[in-house]
Amino acid sequence: MTEEQLSEYVGEFRSQEVDTRCIFAVKGGKLIAKHKKHGEKVFTAKDKDIFVSDGWWIKQAQFVRDNDGQISDCLVSTGRVKDVKFIKVGE
Repeated sequence: MTEEQLSEYVGEFRSQEVDTRCIFAVKGGKLIAKHKKHGEKVFTAKDKDIFVSDGWWIKQAQFVRDNDGQISDCLVSTGRVKDVKFIKVGE
């Protein structure tokens, strides 16, 4: 994917369920997730709106679109935890 295509996924996401935030950004032509405690993880596109990493704290990010086609949420999965909802709160 191009950096322009990846920029659709950029933003700050927050989960009330696990009381944490995650920032998705583009760095060096790759989508990354940044977390203040766990650092950065690089993602690879698996399918439309689905990305995977080798991180223990975030193995998969599935982005959800609203009715206008804009990214609104992200469902995060790890090895044992599936589909924790993170709501997009900022760019």
